[in-house]
Order: sequence, then C-alpha cells, then structure tokens
Amino acid sequence: MYPEVTGVITITPELFSPDNDGYNDVLTINLEFTTTDNVVNIEIYDNRGRRIKELKDSYYVGNTALITWDGSTDDNTKAEIGTYVILISVLEADGSRSEYKEVCVVGGKL
Repeated sequence: MYPEVTGVITITPELFSPDNDGYNDVLTINLEFTTTDNVVNIEIYDNRGRRIKELKDSYYVGNTALITWDGSTDDNTKAEIGTYVILISVLEADGSRSEYKEVCVVGGKL
C-alpha cells in the first residue's frame, strides 16, 4: 500500500453567493501539497449526494494551485442555494493517493 499524499486544502469563502454583485461571487480552492507532480479530480455534490459539477478531471497541479468555482453546474445552470460537498482526489506520480472533503454553502436572495 502506498503512503497518502499530504497537504493542506482550504476553501474561501465557505459561504459564497454567485450572483455577480461583486462580493463573494466565486469560491476559491487552495491546494498545497508536500509532494510534486500531483494530479487532482474535483467534484461537487449536493446535500443529497448527487454530483452537480465535475470541476477538474485529471488536472495537473504540481504542489500548489488555486482553483475557482463560479457556482455553475455541469448543465451550466446556477447551483441552488444550499450546502455542497467538494470531493478532491489527489494522485501523486508514485501512486500515492488521498481524498479530501470540504463543505461550502451557496447563498443568495430567497
């Protein structure tokens, strides 16, 4: 069994409102790994466990990256107000693999 990739993943802001008002319109995912040559897959799931967005697929990030989500879904509609899980799978060149889960909230006017 290979060791896990180690690193720190942060999301800002945890509550964002993709309504183009110029304030917290996008979510930023900051990836910082201790290894290089990392490839990530990033998927976003709603609170019912349905995948609504494949943000990155086999995306090379090295050891750091900033990735944004504008609140859109795979069918190019705006994600509904609610809680979402961001699943980040990381694969390093030697086969090391890790998964991270982060939570965010899409807000807006009701």
